[in-house]
Amino acid sequence: LRGGVWLREHILKVCVGLWLFCFYTPISLLAIGPTDISFDYRTYNCMYGFHSPIWTLAKPFYAVLGGALPNLIIVVTTVLMLRTARKAARESLKWKGVITVFLTVVVYMLV
Repeated sequence: LRGGVWLREHILKVCVGLWLFCFYTPISLLAIGPTDISFDYRTYNCMYGFHSPIWTLAKPFYAVLGGALPNLIIVVTTVLMLRTARKAARESLKWKGVITVFLTVVVYMLV
């Protein structure tokens, strides 16, 4: 397997991308229905009302973005990692490691 060096600029871009992805949902919820948001100081919880008519189109998008996409990414990266491990190990692939990775993915997808 080839190793690579991550420069500070690359790490910064990845971190900024992750932060923007995390803020996308709250900011878009605020933009779509600014009056549908309520905050409870007793439980310290932010709740969205989803009363705007645009939610009939936006809810499936958020379901795919928040539910199916992370699971798909996990499955694809696991398959690619197992293919790479098999190529690197040739015939001496450690099946305990393969089973560990597979079970980790299964448990993640169940939770």
